[in-house]
Amino acid sequence: MRKSSPIQVKEISGDHYPDLVTAQANAVKNIAADFAEIIRRLLADGLLIVDNGRIIPNPERIQSK
Repeated sequence: MRKSSPIQVKEISGDHYPDLVTAQANAVKNIAADFAEIIRRLLADGLLIVDNGRIIPNPERIQSK
């Protein structure tokens, strides 16, 4: 299993965008790409699996509480 780098969040001042709609539209692109990378890492690490075309938690890796 490879070691993943931690997720980093950076706050950007609203002064960089003319309005909220523009800021949100710009954020969606970055969030979607980052979310896809997180899913790829979880699949590679075996925490998620593809089952019948769906991505689900790996039942072999789920720990009982």
